[in-house]
Amino acid sequence: MVGSFVGGFLGRLLFHHGSGFVQTSSWIGSIIGAVIALLIYVQVEQRRA
Repeated sequence: MVGSFVGGFLGRLLFHHGSGFVQTSSWIGSIIGAVIALLIYVQVEQRRA
């Protein structure tokens, strides 16, 4: 779910098109956003340990 928000935000920020959050490329954006969110989470958890 976080990946979907991150991917949607980055897509709208970079490409400036689309009237809604549901687009053809939303699946790819969600996957990329999820990977980014997961990498950030892993980095934060490694610093705590």
